[in-house]
Amino acid sequence: MKARSIRLLGSFSLDIENETAHFPTQKAIELFAYLLLGRKRVSREMVATALWPDADGGVGKRQLRMTLWRLRQVLRDVPDTRLEANAATISLDCKLQVDAVQFETLVTSIDHLPPPDQDLLMQEAMHLYRGDLLEGRAYDWCEEQREYFRSLHARLLRRLAKNCRALGNFRAAISHAGKLLEIDPSDEDAHREMILSYHLSGDRDAALSQFGRLRAALRTELGIEPSQASIELWQYVQSQGQRPIPASALRLRNEELNDLDRTPIVGRQEVLSTLTSFINQVAAGAGCAAIVSGEAGIGKSTLLEELALEAGLRGFEVLRGSCPSLQDSSPYQVFVQALWPRITAAECDLADAPSALKVLLSTLTPHGVTPVSSGEFSTSIALNSAIVNETLLEQVAGKYETKPTLLILEDLHQIDKASIGLLAALLPRLRRLRLLVLGTVREEEPGSEELLSRLVALGAAPVRLGPLCEAEVAELIQGLLRSKHVADDLVRYIWRGTSGVPLFILELLKFLKSRRLLARDRNGHWILVQTDSKMLLSIPLRIHDLIRRRIEMLDEVDRNVLSASAVLGLEIRLDDLQELVGLSENDLVMCTGRLVRTHLLAEKADGFRFLHESVRLVGISSTNKVRLRALHLKVANLLELRRPWLKEDLAWHFEEAGYKEKALSYAEACGDKARFVHANANADEWYSKALVIAESCQSSSENGLHRCVELLKKRQEVRELLGDRAGQARDVDAIDAAACELKDNHLHGEAAVLRSNLLIRGNRGREALGVALHAIQTFRAIGDVAGECQAREILGLVYLNVRRYDLAHAAFHRALSMCRSVKERAGEARALSHLATASAYRVRNLDAIKCLDRAEVLLKELEDDRSGAFVLIQKGILYRFLGKAAISEQLLQGGLDGLRKIGDKVGEARGLSQLALTHAIMGRLREGVHESEQALRMVRRAGDVRAEILILNNAAYGVLRLVGEFKRAQRYTERAMRLVAQDRGSEDATTYADSMAAVLLEEGNLDAAYNWAKLSRALSAAGGMRGTSIDLSARFTLGCISLERGRFAHAIKHLSIVRARLKSCGESELELRAIAAMARTLLARGDTTRALGCLREMRGLLRKVDSAEKMQEIHWTRFRVLHSCRNIVAAKRALRKAYECMMCQMMTLKGSMRRRFMAIPVNGKIAEAAAKVLGERIDPVSVEIVPAQNGDHRKQVRNQQQLPAGRIRSGRESAVLFASRAVGTSEVGQQGSAGLTGQ
Repeated sequence: MKARSIRLLGSFSLDIENETAHFPTQKAIELFAYLLLGRKRVSREMVATALWPDADGGVGKRQLRMTLWRLRQVLRDVPDTRLEANAATISLDCKLQVDAVQFETLVTSIDHLPPPDQDLLMQEAMHLYRGDLLEGRAYDWCEEQREYFRSLHARLLRRLAKNCRALGNFRAAISHAGKLLEIDPSDEDAHREMILSYHLSGDRDAALSQFGRLRAALRTELGIEPSQASIELWQYVQSQGQRPIPASALRLRNEELNDLDRTPIVGRQEVLSTLTSFINQVAAGAGCAAIVSGEAGIGKSTLLEELALEAGLRGFEVLRGSCPSLQDSSPYQVFVQALWPRITAAECDLADAPSALKVLLSTLTPHGVTPVSSGEFSTSIALNSAIVNETLLEQVAGKYETKPTLLILEDLHQIDKASIGLLAALLPRLRRLRLLVLGTVREEEPGSEELLSRLVALGAAPVRLGPLCEAEVAELIQGLLRSKHVADDLVRYIWRGTSGVPLFILELLKFLKSRRLLARDRNGHWILVQTDSKMLLSIPLRIHDLIRRRIEMLDEVDRNVLSASAVLGLEIRLDDLQELVGLSENDLVMCTGRLVRTHLLAEKADGFRFLHESVRLVGISSTNKVRLRALHLKVANLLELRRPWLKEDLAWHFEEAGYKEKALSYAEACGDKARFVHANANADEWYSKALVIAESCQSSSENGLHRCVELLKKRQEVRELLGDRAGQARDVDAIDAAACELKDNHLHGEAAVLRSNLLIRGNRGREALGVALHAIQTFRAIGDVAGECQAREILGLVYLNVRRYDLAHAAFHRALSMCRSVKERAGEARALSHLATASAYRVRNLDAIKCLDRAEVLLKELEDDRSGAFVLIQKGILYRFLGKAAISEQLLQGGLDGLRKIGDKVGEARGLSQLALTHAIMGRLREGVHESEQALRMVRRAGDVRAEILILNNAAYGVLRLVGEFKRAQRYTERAMRLVAQDRGSEDATTYADSMAAVLLEEGNLDAAYNWAKLSRALSAAGGMRGTSIDLSARFTLGCISLERGRFAHAIKHLSIVRARLKSCGESELELRAIAAMARTLLARGDTTRALGCLREMRGLLRKVDSAEKMQEIHWTRFRVLHSCRNIVAAKRALRKAYECMMCQMMTLKGSMRRRFMAIPVNGKIAEAAAKVLGERIDPVSVEIVPAQNGDHRKQVRNQQQLPAGRIRSGRESAVLFASRAVGTSEVGQQGSAGLTGQ
């Protein structure tokens, strides 16, 4: 230190001739330092405000006067220093050496000197810097100056470290870099300097450890990962010097922003914690799903990237798929893309035999992958024999169950309908899999809210990302700029302009950088450069505008390459891009390099990709229409030559290029492709698109009409599977209109057949009958035997639905004969299945099964899986009638699997309803209830009235009645009757009256039950249904009601007729129940001898039957008869069986449903008897119910109001109603027997 000097760096001191001057107060020192650093005349008011910020104006000025006086006393003895003050201003003229001024001068002049002189100046500067400016003194006014001198010190240390390393003085370089890290632990350049110096000094372990400290510091301080330059340096150290030193590791601190593509995760700690807990859950063995939603650019993909990294580090296999944005995708695209590595790996393990996976490889090849075959799907391998859903789900789980898997499905708001169905099938299975499904949904897109609700209902956890707050925006900007020193006004401006959307923040920073509006100030803080007051008004305030401005700044060649890339897709192959733009390889490399540097494209292994779909969308919208059409045509021709299997892309490109004919061909091919893999909703969309294209390019020419008709036929077939009756009706109308315009009688007949079938589905039997007869006349007039066969099948179905079984049988038989005469095997199989239905209604079950066996053989030869599935369901129903519930369940499950394979939602609902009935008689009541409700939801979504009637009646009679849900059963039956009544008398109502009677009987409302039963019998007799299954069911119900009412003679009469008819046809299940009812009647009359005879018959039937409706009541009947005959041992065995049957059924139920089940009188009696006779412990629910009954349940119900208002009409009222309308039943009666029609 010179003889006369002032020290401001570190502790303050004023030295004069080796003596230190003493100041009377700390404020005097502060005033002296303030004036020294200000280096100019300043106003008194400014000084007072700076030194006494909390004091009033008058107080501050008085304090300033006092401090000025004290400072003058000190400076009086300091040479070359003069303090001047007047009424308004103060100035300090000091000729002494000030270390801070010297330090600043030295550091700022280093870069302008030759290297030898630099070292001397740097050493002198380091000697001057003893600490922060005015260290230890909390002066607010000097904080900015303090930061400035710190930045100068860091700049000096950075230069010293570099120079020391270059001279081989690695220890000194490491020391200087360490001091930089003391200033800022997140200084990545300083970390890199230490890593390189450690490595060059030979301490490789220390270098690698330093990289670990770098990663930890960046994560802790900024929430980011090391930059590419740091990673390259780490790789260099790892290679032990085998690679050249990365140039990026040798540079000084760079003011440019070259790493703005890696967005750190900020403000998502809670969400990350939730998703990480899901990873823990899956690792423990329980699968789950989560859907991350938020607006575009909110950070969904970045969050999933972090989760994918975490899961990969924990041993998960990570599978990723995304839904395309612009063009329509092929069916299951997002799943196939994600599972493609597994699919191809599985295919490699297979032998040369055909497989469903081979069809997937050729048909559903994802973008950017060359298929194994030509990509055509005209293969002999039928996917409907090995479900696409199950094949793909097998790749999700299957042999991979032992390894935890993360399945990422991005942009689900653009998902195709087939993939929605597959996802809906996957989510309920997750609990049994080690699988975490993570999806993203953009919440502002149409349909996103509905999709999200559906996925949440299926068990996915909703995770919503919202905008960042101001503090989080500041943290994000620090991470993006890789510095903690960001000016507050820059943070505030970006937060207000972007509303806290991370992608918008990133794009705005890129824009500011491209316009040179982002820079560091002298303190090293990032600031917003404002060239004039109007500058900020020109900055766009929408993300697309930002990207468009950045694109406009490119030269023409770069813009053309970007436009071509956008048309090619989100991912671009280099060879495709070169072919499209026509540039040389060198020119293209330079051009794409510029696009990568401007953050519009990113490099990948075989080409490039867009960083976000917003960039691609803006790239397309920024291209003029003429050039855009030309680009689409070039891309279409290129794909047609190189990747012809990408039919969805080809359809889009040709349509955008204006080549309607080719677009039409590819759109139809896409529909066929979707239909082939049973993605029916996708097929519907593609056929609709093809029709729009056809109508726009072919007008009303004959060829154009024929083309439209073919598309309409395909679409209506798909819509039938989807249950879209309204859409089907529109298609049939369009086909009929085209037939009239073309004057094509054959086509007119086909339209009539389609319309009649549709009318049957809509419960409009009268109209369907007239249309079917018209179709027969039309085909007969033109001599079309095959067409007439089909029309007669429809006629038979109409008769079947209106309960004219003899006429239905005759129509089906005639259709069968005609099909055989023209060797129409498909028609023959259909006619046989319809004949089986008619035979079943006529209680000829064995004949019906024979017809179905012959039909099944034909259908297998024809590979008609849909009709084959319906045949299985019909056989399942018949075996249930025979009392073979296990076989029935197996057949129904097989039929359901077939219908699910082909996506027939209505058929699946019908089959599910029948399976519910089988499960109900097997005692699996809870399953039956759930299956009935699920089937009902499915047909209501489809709008199929006939199927809804069927399922309502089946649920009421065959499931809810057995559970004790009497009120709901009555509502369902009434709903079915209202729907039937809308057909104005085309259908008989016997089944519904019988169902209502049976429900009221179980409830104990005997008078109302008797009225409904009489109505059912009267309608059966009037409808000519004597001896049919519906008539026998009605007689059985009436017999049971007569027994409960004490009219034993009437009960015996009806039950005897039922027994006699069933004994000859082998319908064991109902026969067993009828004999049990007869035994109870005889016992009530005191005729124990004949009752014992009934027991012997029951014993023989019980050997044939494995399940029957209310099996506990059958064993309860045996107990009562045996007990009355004093056969105590056998009676106890029967009671134990009754109790076990009842308990098995009860244990499948929960809560209120269990209580209602135990409130059924026979169940209460069994429980009470078991407690007394067998000493069995009764379920706690039963304990409350049994004493309350005491045999008085029926009396209590009879004493109640029998017909609550608005609930059940009296038998007399209903008789009048049905007599006037002659309404009837649904196609499936109780026990599901009518489920054989309309299939």
